[in-house]
Amino acid sequence: MLRVRAETTKNRLERTVPYSAPTGVLLADYLRHRSRLSQARGPLLLSESRRNTGQPVTLWTWSKVVRRAALAAGLSRFSTHATRHLCLTDLARMGWEIHAIATFAGHRHTDSTLQYIHLAGRRWPHAAVSS
Repeated sequence: MLRVRAETTKNRLERTVPYSAPTGVLLADYLRHRSRLSQARGPLLLSESRRNTGQPVTLWTWSKVVRRAALAAGLSRFSTHATRHLCLTDLARMGWEIHAIATFAGHRHTDSTLQYIHLAGRRWPHAAVSS
């Protein structure tokens, strides 16, 4: 598990997220690759473009990269935010309580969390209850 510090989150809430062994392998591989782009501390994702080699990847650029990959895969509705929806929906399908999912997502209110959970043909029990 990884602790996400409050000062690095959008709503300033600390939370803990899972971190698997395969994720660790992928991160180690990327960090070796990143060190060839720049030795500087700072943002994790660095550009490999001719114009901006070693510079931090902007949110706009990241969105474009994901969009291009989604279109190439024939997933026109996929976006950078889709994985968040998928993750929270999977937690609901696994039987997590809505308050636990909200905490995991860093939401102050379960109403926000409910907007992310997509259970076809089902309503969340006690959906009107907010934390």
